[in-house]
Parts: sequence; structure tokens; C-alpha cells
Amino acid sequence: MKYYINNCFFVRVTNESIEKRDMLEKMYKGEISINDFIEMNPQFLEALMNSNYLLYQLIKDNQVSENQKKTIARYFQRSIIRPTPYGLFAGITTGNFGEYTDFCRKSIAHKVSMIDSEWFYLMIKEIEETLISLEKIKLKYNNQCIISGEKIINPYLCIQNNNTDQDKTQKIIARYTEQVKRIVKLTSEWKDFKEIKEYLMEKNPEVEEKVILKFIKQLIKNEILISECRIAITEKDLLKELIKVLEQYNDIDVVKKMVDSLKQIDLLHRRYDNADSIQSIKIYDEMHDKMQKIQKSENSLNVLLGIDTFTNNISKNIKKELEDFLDILVMSVIDDNESKYLKQFKMKFTEKYGENREINLLELMDEHMGLGNPYKYYENIIENSYKKTEALKDYIKNQIFWAVKEKKNKIYLSKSDIVAINDQYSEKTIEYSKSFEINASILAKTAEDIDNGNYKIRIAPCCASEGAGRMINRFYNTINDEGKNELKKIYEELEEKMYDDVDNADITYLSHQLRTGNICSGKRNYRYSVSIGTAEEDKNKELKLSQISVGYDSITNRLYLKNKISGKKLRIVSDNMLTMNVEHYVVRFLREVTFANEKHPSFFWSLFSELDYRYIPEIMYNCIIIYPETWKVYKQDILNWNIFDDFRKEFDKYMGKWKIPKKINLLEGDRYLEFDLELMECWKDLYQEMKRIIERTGVCIIQKSNVDNECWVIDEHGEKYYAEFVFECMGNEKKNFKNIVEHPVTKSNIHLNKQNLTILPEMRNYQPGMQGWIYLKIYICEEVADEFIYSEMCGFINNLKDKKILKQWFFIRYSDPDFHIRLRIKAIEAGKLFLEISEWIEKIKKAEKIGRIIIDTYEREIERYGGINSIEYAEQVFMADSCLVMKGLEQDWNKQELGIIGVYTIFYNILESNEEIETFLNQTIDYKKYREIFRREDKRYIKLITDYKEIIGQRKIESLYENRKQLLENYYMQLKKEDEQGKLTNSLKNIIYSVSHMFCNRLQGDLNFEEQIYGIIRNSLHVVNQREKNYGKNKKGK
Repeated sequence: MKYYINNCFFVRVTNESIEKRDMLEKMYKGEISINDFIEMNPQFLEALMNSNYLLYQLIKDNQVSENQKKTIARYFQRSIIRPTPYGLFAGITTGNFGEYTDFCRKSIAHKVSMIDSEWFYLMIKEIEETLISLEKIKLKYNNQCIISGEKIINPYLCIQNNNTDQDKTQKIIARYTEQVKRIVKLTSEWKDFKEIKEYLMEKNPEVEEKVILKFIKQLIKNEILISECRIAITEKDLLKELIKVLEQYNDIDVVKKMVDSLKQIDLLHRRYDNADSIQSIKIYDEMHDKMQKIQKSENSLNVLLGIDTFTNNISKNIKKELEDFLDILVMSVIDDNESKYLKQFKMKFTEKYGENREINLLELMDEHMGLGNPYKYYENIIENSYKKTEALKDYIKNQIFWAVKEKKNKIYLSKSDIVAINDQYSEKTIEYSKSFEINASILAKTAEDIDNGNYKIRIAPCCASEGAGRMINRFYNTINDEGKNELKKIYEELEEKMYDDVDNADITYLSHQLRTGNICSGKRNYRYSVSIGTAEEDKNKELKLSQISVGYDSITNRLYLKNKISGKKLRIVSDNMLTMNVEHYVVRFLREVTFANEKHPSFFWSLFSELDYRYIPEIMYNCIIIYPETWKVYKQDILNWNIFDDFRKEFDKYMGKWKIPKKINLLEGDRYLEFDLELMECWKDLYQEMKRIIERTGVCIIQKSNVDNECWVIDEHGEKYYAEFVFECMGNEKKNFKNIVEHPVTKSNIHLNKQNLTILPEMRNYQPGMQGWIYLKIYICEEVADEFIYSEMCGFINNLKDKKILKQWFFIRYSDPDFHIRLRIKAIEAGKLFLEISEWIEKIKKAEKIGRIIIDTYEREIERYGGINSIEYAEQVFMADSCLVMKGLEQDWNKQELGIIGVYTIFYNILESNEEIETFLNQTIDYKKYREIFRREDKRYIKLITDYKEIIGQRKIESLYENRKQLLENYYMQLKKEDEQGKLTNSLKNIIYSVSHMFCNRLQGDLNFEEQIYGIIRNSLHVVNQREKNYGKNKKGK
């Protein structure tokens, strides 16, 4: 994948200029009183008021303590040096690449405010109770609820009991009675409270009205029903939308008074945005008082800042440098992007459902019907070793060791070194992310320095996001028309070209931490949207959780999501910077599954975060500072953390020893504080912050500050400002999926067939003994598996045949995570088979050849192998393959040779020609990866393909081969028949791949081995087919 950087970018700029640092120093030294300072800076006071209203009130009442003065100074410092948007301390604007750098902002910014989400949704709770008591409200079924047998489960309460239990996921389990069923059906769309009540009274004439009212209110309290007052958190104007809802009931006095109060607040809110700082403070005070009378909360408004510019260009040389750096990011990406919980859940999913089944999301999330909460438990999993990751880490470590040895304070990464590692450990299982963002500062004294090449680019602490637009979308309402148009183009590019084969849906939910709703504001940009705990913003875009299913893709080894409306695969994304690690486990699962299906260049920075060294030199690529010079200070490094003077002496000595500069940044996650240790007050602040962090984590991370070299953005007065730039990185490899024709072609509507497939449980899930099937999990040491299969298991199967007990059997190798063999046996008479199994288990246990044996339910993978009418044909093939593998192991046949002949003959006995097999494999694997292996012994490999019958004859397994050939042909004829009737539940290509994959599993159980077999067959066939062109088509004669 190649990426380019969009010509338009976004800029985050502080709202106070660097020149204000002089004032900060004077305040630290006591040369300016807090009152004088505030009087000179009404703009800062307004920003402080929005961020910490209690502190603002202390200032207003002249009751500020010494510690609070330090807090005020830290806020002021933030407004000078930290361009990360936060209230009115920093804002957003746009920029463009051009021939020259010329960036001048206006000193006066504009603000856009929204009602604070915590205040709003706490108020909603009170309003709902009022309207419910009046029976004047519309209600709707909460689509996140899970119906499980005789129970209905709400996995996440959004508002109820918010104040008493903020940190716990409140789950409601209620009886799914006939009355609840009726309500669920009735309220699939919005219904009036009275209509619901009258419906229940009509259906239950013997029940008193007060009982019915209590029942409805309980459903609302448990959020099984949600109200129309729960406005979507992405709405631009929450209060305006709520007033619209309430005005429906203006004929009721109490509601009219409520509306009048909210309209007064709304009017003040609108005046606030257009007022200067002095007027804004007065308006905010008045508005805050009115709001607190309705509902107590810490804040009243969520205010964002928009920066206007006179000129907004930077040199296109910056773009060139960054695009060159993107190649490094791409080559450093690996496939390992699943959380440990998701890996465990995936293993349990394939264990229960196999492949090619798509399970309703809500069913899957139920612990009785499905698997339940993916994050509830964690068992140790044998992690895959990603050699590329280790190689990259070793490369960086070696560069650090070299720098320390040579007493250098910086290292430079080499593109050629990264290319070599990438070539050696290439991974192409999953696709690259179609877009991402990079956040960086441009370090220069002046704009002219940038044009002359005298600059560095420093990647910011919050270095990247995994999707274009994520960092900026929250600020949509503050950016200018150019920025809005640019965001629109980005999302159209993603939706229409890069993800034309996939549906995208953004997800929002009402968190217990109600203030997080403030960072979910912005525009909804995709065809679908998922709203949990609130009303939908746009009914035409609504996607319900019940319309999402989950499946497993064996090619990518990933779970995936499916939109049941369109039949397309589905991506669930969040167009804000909320972490994926949220408390709503369904939301977290949806986002993690989406994330795991793409490789993300932002992974690159995790290589550095995992380096556990006391000192890391500055890491650079050309002029880009990838990671700043960094030191770690541990608790034991400072003997006395309790007395400031002792701390200062010891840390000053420590700084001298490790050559730490006086101007530093103290990091905590992506939050950083700057300290100038030439100032005594900064020492005191540093002491307090380091002590707090040490007590919490045991280690402080300190980085070199570059602040003196990064101020060149100016205003019309020539004052300078700190800025960070958000660059939108877009993939420029667009696949034309419409031109790819799958071989062999499938006529059936797979998605529709899987959706409509109704299978009785007794036809899918065979309990031990049902239909004669018994399923054993035999746990043994993997190293002795081959011997166990051809000796102990072979002897047992032959014994069953001799006694005429056996009807059918097959096996596979598996890990969960412990290695075991799964043996499935179908008996003519299950009772006799149980006795034979009991005797066999006793024998092999005594011989200490196994660990444990589990008898389990055989869940047939009906969808994966074509449908209910085809599964028995597939099971016959499984038995033939098991016989061939067992015979090959008994004869000590070279596994690679057996694998090549076994897989090739599957393809040869199903597909029309060698050319079609080659086409099939071209679409299945990256055959170029195995060219070198093929070339080493190409003649031997080609002979295995062309002379396989002779080799089978030499092995004296002709009858076994002929039986297998007939079963394969029978199975494929059945599949073609089903396809002609439009009944297949999987594509012919996927079914053929699944059969060959399971053969390789029986033989070796290693995906790398399997891929190599496919690669060798494909490259051998390419040579054979090229030769055949001289003599006509290589058609089969059956």
C-alpha cells in the first residue's frame, strides 16, 4: 500500500502567544498579582471559567489559595504551549501545502459552544420522570437488548443510577413474558405512552391500570424502552432538539414552564458564542445559575475554538518529507493487531461455530445462547510469535546500544534497513488501513527557515489515529467552509472508492461517564450509524445491533462483521478519539473486530513505547524526530520523595549524571507538561507532578523539550504561537472489485441463503450418541501426534471396522490453546461404540500416551460446506482424507510430497483443468512468496504434479485414491446441483479451499506449511500450463 498526504491539512493552535511567557514568569516570581494578571487577560479567564468553574468562582470571590495560584499558572502555561484543543485554550483551523510558507492567524478567534452533555442527560432523566407521570412521551424498544429464551437482558444501563455507580457496567436481566413480547413488537417504532398503556389494557382487561402503569415504568427504568427525549449525542444542538420534542406537549402547564426555562438558557447560549470575553463571562454566569437550578453539574457548556487565518500555507517540501516517511510506516506494519481478549474469543467462536457461520451479534453476546461478554474472562493463550515485530525491535535496540556506546544522543533509522526487514518477514494476510492521520509539529524559528530547509518535523505525543478525520471530526462545527468541504471529500473518497465493497457505520453510545458525550459531537459521515442508549439522529441511516452478524474468515484468520440489511461486510468505527477500551463490551467488541481486519501504520509507534530503557536517544528519520530524547526516573532513583529540598538536590544531581536539559516535558500518556527548571516555581510544580506519578505508576517519563524551536505561526501583530498539524494520509491503491471474477463462479445468493437457512438443532448439534455420532477430544503432546495417529488411532479404527461397528469417521488437529486431536466417529450402534471407546481410553491411559479425553457435542459446519443437503457428502470426503493421511503417516511418506499430491488431487478431481486450478490459486495465495522455494527443486515438484498416479501406484494406495476421487466428484456434483437451484450457503471457491485446508490440517496443522504447499502447486502448474500451450488445452479426461 502506498499513501499520499492530502493537500489540505488541519492545524491545532494555542490561543495565547509565546510572548505571554514573560507574564507567566513574572507571575511565578510574584511580580504580578493574580488579580492584575486576570484583569490583563479576560480571554484567559473565560477559558479557565469553561474548564474549571469552581476555580473561576474562587477567583471571582478573591479566595484563591497559594496552591490554586499554581493551578492557575499551569492552566495559563497550557494555553501558551499546548496546542491540543481543550476548551478555549487552543483551537482548530485549516492549512494547505504551497510553494512557500506563509501562515498568519487572526488574533481574535471564534467560539462554538454546545450544552454540556453531562448536564443535559442528567436533566433528561428528570424530564422523563415528569413526562412519564403525565403519560405524555413517546417510547421505543432499546435495540441493544438481548432476548435469551425466557429472559430479556439490557447489557448496559446508560443513565439510571449514574451518580451511585459510575464505574460499573449495570446490567439488567428481566423475564421475557408474553407482555414484554407484545411491548417489544409494538415499539419497534416510536409509540405514545398512552397508546402503549391502552394496548396493554385491551390485551389484559382483568389487570388494574395502576399495575400496567407500574409495568411500563419499570421497562423505562430498566431502559428496555427509551424515550424520545434521549437526543442523539451527535446532534449539533441538543437543547434545540429537546425543546422541539417538549413543545409537542406545550398544552400542559408544567411542560410549558419547563420549555420556557430551557428557551431562556438557549437564548443565553446563542448570545454567548458571539460575545467578547468580558461579555461572555457575564452571560455564562447568568446561564450557569439558571442551568444549576434545573440540574446540578460541574460544567454548563462544551466550548470549542475556531481559529481564523489571513494566510495558511506551508511549503510542499514538508509534504514530500512526510510522504517519504510514510513508506517506513507501511513497511513496519504487522498483522498482530488483535487484543488478547479478541484472540481468545475468536478461538471460542471457531470452536463452537466453526467457519462460514454468521451468528447474530446479540445472540453471540448472550452467555446462554452464544459466548457472552468477550472481556469477562481471560485465559492464558499461546501467542503467535511475530518475527517481523521482533526483528524491528532488535534493529531499534541495536541502534540505541550503538548510540550509547558511541556517546551519541540521536540515532537515524535507515530506509534500506527497514526495507530488508520487511522483505524478509513480509505478511500479506490482511489489508492495510485505507487512511490514517499523523500529528506533528514543525520546528523552525521562522517561516523563511522552513522554505530554506532549516526545520525539523517532530511527531507529537498523540502521534496518530487509525482513520482520516477522527482527530478533527469533533471540531466540525468550528472549522471554516474549506475545512468542512475537505472533510466531506475525505469521507466520500473512503466511502465510494476505498470501501466500495464494505459498509461503514459510525457508532455512538451514552456512556456512564456522561461528559464523554462532549467529544462525540461532530458530523456523522457514513451511510449507516449505530446509536446506543439514545434516539437515532437520522432514521434512514439507523443500523440496529440486531441487524449485525459476526463470522470468521479462515483466509485472514479474523472475525468479521456483516450488515444483514445489505449483505456486505461491515466496519464499525468511531469518528472521535474515544479509546476502544470502553466499558460497554458490545461497543468495544464491534470496534476491536473492525480494527483487527486492517493493518494500521500507527502501530509503528508501539515499537518505541515498549522499549523499557532508562535512556533512549532521539530517534530520527531524515529530518523527522520520530521519538524525542527520553529518560525514565524510577522511585528508587530519588531517596527522599517527601521533602522538596531533598528531592531538588537529588534530582538536580540525577539530571547532571544523565545530561538532562533544564527545559523538559513530563509525560503521562499523551498528556505532557513543560517545565523550565531555571525557575524555582517550576521546580516545585515538577516535584508535585513527579511525586503524584511515582506514587501511581512507579516511573516518570521525561523528554527533551523543543519548544524554543517551534514557534513560527504568527498573528497580525507578529506574535508567535505553538501549533501542531494533523495530516490526513490516504491510501492510493484502490481495488476495482467489480473486475475480479471468482473461480469457480457461484450462482447462489450466499448471503440470503445463510440468512434464511433454518436448521433444526438436532440436525446441527449431535449430542454424544445422537445419530450414532461420538466426538472425542484427545489431548496429547504435539510432538508425538503423528505416531499416535498411525499407531494407536489407526489400530482403534481398524478394530471398529473388524467388529462392524464403524460407519464413518474422520479427525483433525486443533489447539484451544492446548494441542489435541479431534476424532469424530459415527457408529452403526452407538451403545457398542461407547464400550469400545471406554476400553480404548483405559488402554492408552495406562500406557501414558494421552493427557485427557473429553467427549463433546459435534456441531456440524453446515453453512461452510454448502448447506444441509451437502454436509453428508463433505463428511464422506473428510473420512477419505483422514484415511489417506493416516496411511501416509504409517508409510513415513515425506509430508511435503504427500501434501502436494493430496491437495493437488483435491483440485484436480473438482476443477475443470490445470489452468483453472492455477487461476484458483492465484486468487487464494501470494504465490510470489514461494517462487524461491519452488526454484530450488522445481523438477521434483513438477514431477509430483505430472506423475502423481505413478507415485500413488508405487505406494500401493490405488484403491484408496480411487475411492477418494469418486467421493470428491460426488461431493462437487452435489454442490453444482445445489448451486443450479440457488441453494448454496458458501461459494464454490470457499468450499474447495476449506476442503483442501482441512486436508492440510489433518496432515500437519500448520498454516505456513499449508501456504507453502499451495505456492509450490501454483508455481508448478504455471510451468506445466505454459508447456501445454504448445500442445493445446490441458483438459482432464475423467
